[in-house]
Amino acid sequence: MTNEELHRLFHDLRSPIGGIRALASLFVEGDFGQLTPEAAHAMQTIQKTAEDALAMIEQRALTIEK
Repeated sequence: MTNEELHRLFHDLRSPIGGIRALASLFVEGDFGQLTPEAAHAMQTIQKTAEDALAMIEQRALTIEK
């Protein structure tokens, strides 16, 4: 896989993962109403997992650029 193909793949991954992170954040902040404690914990887990995935993708992208 070429560097350009990897960059395209990373971009294609970042967009939906960023959307998932943003939507989970809105739920956590209560923009759609109050969540049960269990649902709030689940949304926080989704948000954290998305943030971790984005950080990993960014790190890989920076490694390829070097």
